[in-house]
Amino acid sequence: MLKVWQVGDGLTGFVDWWEETGRKVVMYREWAYMKPIVVVCEKFVLRSNQFVADTEPLLIEGALSALHGGEIVWQLRSDKSLVEDSVLKDNGLWHTGKYVGWKDARDTNDAIIHALAYLKKNKHVPTLKKYWGNND
Repeated sequence: MLKVWQVGDGLTGFVDWWEETGRKVVMYREWAYMKPIVVVCEKFVLRSNQFVADTEPLLIEGALSALHGGEIVWQLRSDKSLVEDSVLKDNGLWHTGKYVGWKDARDTNDAIIHALAYLKKNKHVPTLKKYWGNND
């Protein structure tokens, strides 16, 4: 089962979402068959061409680290190159802004891409077979 959200309003929005929904999601052990839940997130990295950067993601990273209390895998933006948008589109995983109540669903789709990239890098055979048809 895949559930998706796109959270707005920065740190306040994230903390509100966590209290209403997020905590329940990561604590619902039946989804993970009693295995520890791993959260996969894109790590904020200031790009050299950003003269004025929104650093709120750093606050959200800190809040997630404090609130989750479990394993968090931090990925770089470049890890998204392991999974093309077409993988999501071809497999019914692509979402639109209307679905998540936002102007677009790029963050939602990127989160799914990061999860698939994590599984691909870790050679999760069922994922490789389902989305790429092989064991590579």
